[in-house]
Amino acid sequence: MPLTVHTAPRITAEDAAELALRLYGRKVAASDLPSERDQNFLLRDAGGERFVLKLANREEDRAVLEFQNQAWAHLAAKGLIVPRLIPASDGREIADAIQANSASRFAGAIQANSASRFAGAIRLGANWLRSVQNGDGGWGESCASYEVHHFVPAPSTPSQTAWALLGLDAAGESASDAARRGVAWLVEHQNASGSWDEELMTGTGFPNVFYLSYHLYRHYFPLLALAAWQKSTGGQQ
Repeated sequence: MPLTVHTAPRITAEDAAELALRLYGRKVAASDLPSERDQNFLLRDAGGERFVLKLANREEDRAVLEFQNQAWAHLAAKGLIVPRLIPASDGREIADAIQANSASRFAGAIQANSASRFAGAIRLGANWLRSVQNGDGGWGESCASYEVHHFVPAPSTPSQTAWALLGLDAAGESASDAARRGVAWLVEHQNASGSWDEELMTGTGFPNVFYLSYHLYRHYFPLLALAAWQKSTGGQQ
C-alpha cells in the first residue's frame, strides 16, 4: 500500500501521553503538533522538560526511520546541534506500539527538544533581526544579497516584516520594542481590504537568475505574524 496521509497514525493527545508512559516511562502532558504523513506531539513533564513524540506512518519502511536516526547521529558527531534521540525503556531508539484506533503497528520515537542547547543561537538570531530592522519599524532585504553574499537592506515589505516578527516570537521576544514597532508597521500599512500591498519581489526562483513575487505572501504571512504576536502578548502594545 502506498504511503499516504490516509495511513498516518491518528490518536488523541491522551493516548500519546499513555504511550509515552508505557514505552518511555515518562509521565507527561501531550499536545498536538502539525503533522502530515506521520503524527507528532509535544510532550512536557512536570519539571518543564519538553520532548517530541513522533509516530511514524504505519506503511513507513523501518529502514527509513533507522536511516533518519543514523543521519542525526552523523551530524551530532560532526559537532552540529541536532535533536537528541531518547531511547525507550527497553533501550531501543525505535519502539513498536499498537495504534489504538485501528490496531495497526507503527514506530514511535521521542526526541529531546532542549531549548537550552539552542539558547545561544536563538539569542544571536534575535539580535541580528533587531540589528537590521528599518527605521520605520519594518524589515526589508534586497535580492542583491545573493550577489554580494551579505545582507543588503531594502524598503520594508509586509512579508519580510512578518518573517522577522515570527522569528522574534519564536525567540520569545514578542514583547520587545523591535516586535512592537514591527507590529505597528504592519497595522499602519494594512490596506482598506484588510490585506497588504507589496511591489518588491521577496521570493527566489534561482539566485542571480530570476526572482518571484509570491502573491499570497503579502496576505497570509502578516496575518500569521499578527496572530502569533496577539497570542503571545494578549495584544498589549
